[in-house]
Amino acid sequence: MRKYLEKAFFTTLMPLIVAVFVGIHITQTEHVSADILPQYVQGEVIVEISPNRKGDAAVVELLRTKASNIRAVKSFHREDLPDRESAYGPRMYTLKLGENEDVASVAEKLSQIPGVVSEPNYIGYATEVNDPYLPAQWGIEYSRFDEAYNIEMGENDITIAVIDSGVELTHPDLQNKLLPGYNFVDWNDDPSDDNGHGTKMAGIAAATTNNEIGIAGSCPECSLLPIRAGYDNGGLVTFSAGKVKWALAFAVGNPTGIEGIPHNPYLADVISMSLRFTNESTILHEGVEIASQAGAVLVASAGNSGSSSPVYPAGFPEVISVAASDDEGTLAGFSNYGDWVDVAAPGVNIMTTDLAGGYEYSTGTSPAAPFVAGLAGLMLSRSDQYDLSSEVIREILLSSSVPLAEGGIWGGNIDAKSSLLATPCAIKKKTLPYVQYGM
Repeated sequence: MRKYLEKAFFTTLMPLIVAVFVGIHITQTEHVSADILPQYVQGEVIVEISPNRKGDAAVVELLRTKASNIRAVKSFHREDLPDRESAYGPRMYTLKLGENEDVASVAEKLSQIPGVVSEPNYIGYATEVNDPYLPAQWGIEYSRFDEAYNIEMGENDITIAVIDSGVELTHPDLQNKLLPGYNFVDWNDDPSDDNGHGTKMAGIAAATTNNEIGIAGSCPECSLLPIRAGYDNGGLVTFSAGKVKWALAFAVGNPTGIEGIPHNPYLADVISMSLRFTNESTILHEGVEIASQAGAVLVASAGNSGSSSPVYPAGFPEVISVAASDDEGTLAGFSNYGDWVDVAAPGVNIMTTDLAGGYEYSTGTSPAAPFVAGLAGLMLSRSDQYDLSSEVIREILLSSSVPLAEGGIWGGNIDAKSSLLATPCAIKKKTLPYVQYGM
């Protein structure tokens, strides 16, 4: 267990000129208890095949030796692969089973085949609740991003990937920040948002600042890589473990050569995931390991069940796990907690970008995660020639955090200015003028 680090409490906050927002459209989404949401797709298992020379037909024949009642097979790589002399990269398939099949037992049988990993087709969900009441962007001031901007505003060669429901590509506060991403729901290069959740998270992480419109992002000059891995499901963004794994591999350039993932030249330095799976998916963890070993800083929301039980990917050791705090420095009542959670960030009534070029409040551990992702982007920008690892960033975040009025997690609430001052810097950055935004 990591050693608990003492925190210094900073009380002097620089005044923040709050934005005058125009055209804000507000909706309220009911929070659905995680206890009643399905945790996997009925009648489906997901299968991962290690590198081999077999074509798809031969692979399916092999799978049928352990699961004879397979009604349909869908490959993630889409095109039909024949047998060949050289090995293909790792491949994944979704198997639809006959009625009354127990997916857990079928997955266990399939995993007995050498080179095969199988599990139920686990479902994950976004970790947001909308509650449009309080003033805009208090989190920027509370966590001292406004003061941090006088030290560092980010660099455009630092890329923050947002794995979510996509991003509105024409939003005036985002469009100049966006790199070419991908849509793993529809398998095309249009990662447009069909829900609004991803657009909200992207705005918190890195909305354009000092552009006389809208809001300020946590890392104003960082670039954004939009990756759509979730879709709107009656107002609730829904994910599958396999597609999140593919999104993670895509974000870091697919270093393990998974079949079917398109080329991405814009490698992510930070990956923000405002989503949670209740199940500890092996396939999801493999994706996390791929991205972590490639050097990306992984950040994920801790979930909204008010529970100490880990959720994933936040519960994996490679990921910086983020709880939600309110404007009184208290852990939000809905936020998950425990020693598996690293830090907290503002997560109640956070103003951010939304669909149709608008703005909306967001509440949950969902908005808390991109605050930390943006801060990690600032720290990487600040570090200059230092190779700042994810673990170093985690320790700086912990040691510079402000203790919560009521604890329950490993660290405290993030303090952007303190984190930047503790970040190794080879060259002193030019002091920037005090930031005014949204005017």
